[in-house]
Amino acid sequence: SSPIESISFSPDGQTLASASQDGELKLWDIKMGILIQTLTGHNGWILNVNFSPDGKSILSSSSDKIVRVWNIEKNRYTHIFSGHSSSVLSANFSPDSRFIVSGSSDGKINIWSLYISEETQTFFGHSEIVRDAVFNPSGKVIASSSSDNTVRLWNSKTGKEFFTISGHSAPVWSVNFSPNGRILASASDDHTIKLWNAETGEEIRTLNGHSSAVRSVTFSPNSKFIASSSEDKTIKIWDANTGEELRTLRSHHDAVWSADFSPDNKSLVSSSKDSTVKIWDIETGKELRTLSGHSASVWSASFSPNGKMIVSSSDDSSIKIWDSKTGNELNTLIGHSGAVLSASFSPNGKMIISTSLDKTLKLWTVNNGDEFRTFNGHSEAVRRADFNFNGTQIVSSSYDHTIKLWKVETLDELIDRACDRLTPWLNNPNGGATNEQRAVCDLPPRNATN
Repeated sequence: SSPIESISFSPDGQTLASASQDGELKLWDIKMGILIQTLTGHNGWILNVNFSPDGKSILSSSSDKIVRVWNIEKNRYTHIFSGHSSSVLSANFSPDSRFIVSGSSDGKINIWSLYISEETQTFFGHSEIVRDAVFNPSGKVIASSSSDNTVRLWNSKTGKEFFTISGHSAPVWSVNFSPNGRILASASDDHTIKLWNAETGEEIRTLNGHSSAVRSVTFSPNSKFIASSSEDKTIKIWDANTGEELRTLRSHHDAVWSADFSPDNKSLVSSSKDSTVKIWDIETGKELRTLSGHSASVWSASFSPNGKMIVSSSDDSSIKIWDSKTGNELNTLIGHSGAVLSASFSPNGKMIISTSLDKTLKLWTVNNGDEFRTFNGHSEAVRRADFNFNGTQIVSSSYDHTIKLWKVETLDELIDRACDRLTPWLNNPNGGATNEQRAVCDLPPRNATN
């Protein structure tokens, strides 16, 4: 048997948890002296184990740099926190079991939220995979597109459908509103882009030009242009007012999955099945640079709100952040257990939302690349997610035929809430809190004079 690194009693005193160097967490019936269950998942020594105050969960930290939360009744882990860069020496629940504080040999103290973002609405109506769902500029309307060949518009507050748009003859991959919210564009397997009146659902015009399925469509921030990407290996730039095809961008060697304009309307970024991300000059149509780093198909690429960064998502299960000016890779975010189908920045540029074949959405911090929160609720792969205008809500589309709306708390709000609950412990002279832990909540060192 491996050496025991940590033990912990359950709040009711009936169960003992033990953690060892073999990476196994064992639960024992104290009265009977028998093993109840074994929890496995860590890839290193388990250095610390603690029960939640309500006794329903167990927290473990490991030399594999991971903190895991386990549901005792279900005999599996429910949360993985992977922000530390070295062994996690200790981790503890807050008194209400909503937050975790962890300490690592990397010198960092992290506060994590166990409060899963509230799923406020589920939208039912599509009969096939929902390929896309986006907010209009006001956040009051959601548009969705599906493999059932339709586009639907919904009231984001009530979840009620306004109307269904039928016109495409094949699955609709992408939808996007114009910056003023009056026009809705859709892209389809039928090789076309269609523009619709967003208030009435009436078709304005059809853009023909691609020779294969059109996988994405988006408006430029100044409303002058539309960009579309296609399985025909090209990106096309269109005049948003007339529908005229202005230029075709060719350089990718395989299907182009996405295209996104820079905030200054001068550049465009694209992602492709050829495993690359490319940046283009819109006026000349010339390729400015190629970003290589992913080892598989790149499903999405988009600019940060200030245009200084690009985030990309890939079949290789990673998310990468790039410097848009130099093309240098700034960070790689690892956490999904399947292909990452989309990734995009929050409106303030501080967070990234990603979606995956692993049926989850994940929220990440941009400054350090930490996984901040996981959204569980979809029963199949999550195709795409979109923030509303102020970043307080997220809409997601899924292979499970549904659209879900999620409430999001900002990082600052969560830290403030966590600190409110942790302050009594942090201020307790016998609580064992370090000055570094106090500093997270802006509390002065204990030896400071007031």
